[in-house]
Amino acid sequence: MSGSWSRAISDSGARHRAALRAALGAAVVGFCLGCAGTVEAQTREERAFLRSAANHFGVAEGEVAFLAQGGVSPDEIPVVLHLARGAGVSAEAILALRRGGQSWSELLRRYGMHTGQLYVRLEVVPTSGAVGRAYQEFAARPRASWEIIRLPDDQMVALVALNFLHVYLDLPPERVAAALAEAATPVEAYRVLLSRRSA
Repeated sequence: MSGSWSRAISDSGARHRAALRAALGAAVVGFCLGCAGTVEAQTREERAFLRSAANHFGVAEGEVAFLAQGGVSPDEIPVVLHLARGAGVSAEAILALRRGGQSWSELLRRYGMHTGQLYVRLEVVPTSGAVGRAYQEFAARPRASWEIIRLPDDQMVALVALNFLHVYLDLPPERVAAALAEAATPVEAYRVLLSRRSA
């Protein structure tokens, strides 16, 4: 093989490697910019809600911030963390299954848990909202059969939020349930509860 031909092949290989490095670098930069954009897009209330969820479930704030970039809303992150803790698996594994199309009730059942374990005794039950609809399901069945209840995702999110917020904020569950019934989302209910507590 002539020296010029050898140099041509070497130069071609070098250009190819350089192009690959450039493409990889662009992909990494694009990913990081996308992550930054996701974080910046979160509201102050959403970031505060996620920090509280991290503290409640004993997870690093950075991990929760990473999970929040994974295709679910901040309202659903406590469900991810609740299932991960109960199942003894990583939150990333729960998130992957969720993104694969499984409902929260299906994931609860997959890991040997059931909806009845999310029940919190309420002296006053809301008549509206996702919490109210979930408690109608509880009221319609004897307690022994609560493990067969399959709730829609919004009711599962509300029940986990009820469990999380009343413990973390040290508030009566009735007060948290009322806020969840009035608010559009658990993040909004969290904001309202904090504002009323500090008033």
